[in-house]
Amino acid sequence: MRRDAPGVVIQGVRGVAGELPLDPKRNTAGQAVLAMVDALRLDCGFEMQIDKGIALGSGLGGSGRLRRRGGGRRECAPRCAAQPS
Repeated sequence: MRRDAPGVVIQGVRGVAGELPLDPKRNTAGQAVLAMVDALRLDCGFEMQIDKGIALGSGLGGSGRLRRRGGGRRECAPRCAAQPS
């Protein structure tokens, strides 16, 4: 869900998951959304609920680190799409 404040909030994790981090910097789904917000230079954020259907240890996850880029943020439209410069 889109939110006006920047950043990503993981409200909870349901499904076959054991204990997964709610900190988006430590959660691969959260990292993906953070990377998208960064790549599109959005000034809005997202709240998310994760419904995990893949068992932990199945080899399909990941824990890679993301490189964060600096730069200005683009103003966010109602649907949170990047605006042209």
